[in-house]
Amino acid sequence: MHNQISDSEKQAIGKAAAFLSQTLGDAVHLASNQTQLERIYQGSDIELGAFMDRVRQAYSMTIHKLAGIRKPCAYMFRILESLLNEPIG
Repeated sequence: MHNQISDSEKQAIGKAAAFLSQTLGDAVHLASNQTQLERIYQGSDIELGAFMDRVRQAYSMTIHKLAGIRKPCAYMFRILESLLNEPIG
């Protein structure tokens, strides 16, 4: 677990949150989406690069089902949490 998120980690997560919020049609909730990503990262025990890989994977999985999803960001966060609970390797 990450007790503190560094400024550079916060900045990277913020950029990811902005991209996700915009492309998934949820720009109005950017601040809460960033907070959610930070919370998920803080609860993980992987480095930022590996975390961002999982974010990209969750985004890709969400995009493939976008037409049938009412709340794409919430759906993507659930996928991300699921991916983080899978064993690495």
